[in-house]
Amino acid sequence: MGLLRYSNERGFVGFYLRDVLKRKDLFLIFDDLRYKRNSLTYYGRKMDFETAKKTIEECKFLMKEIEKGIKND
Repeated sequence: MGLLRYSNERGFVGFYLRDVLKRKDLFLIFDDLRYKRNSLTYYGRKMDFETAKKTIEECKFLMKEIEKGIKND
């Protein structure tokens, strides 16, 4: 069950943002965050400190916007 939960996150969350909430801007942010996480987790790539700080801020922004979208949905 755990593998299924994460194996298609782009499909579930990404398409919800893009198709249900009609927020392509959030979809693009989400996809960029997903790419960065995968680069760190699966490919061992490094991220400089400033990029990491910006990425954390983008993630916080995305979570707030998703909460707004869910409340309005």
